[in-house]
Amino acid sequence: MIAGNGRKALRRAAECGDGWAAIGISPGQMASGLAALGELAAQQRRPRPGATVVGVRSSAIR
Repeated sequence: MIAGNGRKALRRAAECGDGWAAIGISPGQMASGLAALGELAAQQRRPRPGATVVGVRSSAIR
């Protein structure tokens, strides 16, 4: 499991991780992060790792 919201964390998760832990992001950020993670994993000829969100921005809760 690789944690972090930056491009480097996504790259590490795609290259060698079995999962990505996003920290306190909005649903929209999660969607774009998953898309980027899928693209990066495909470049490595790996399946997209699973993902989870740790904490949620209060502005994302309705």
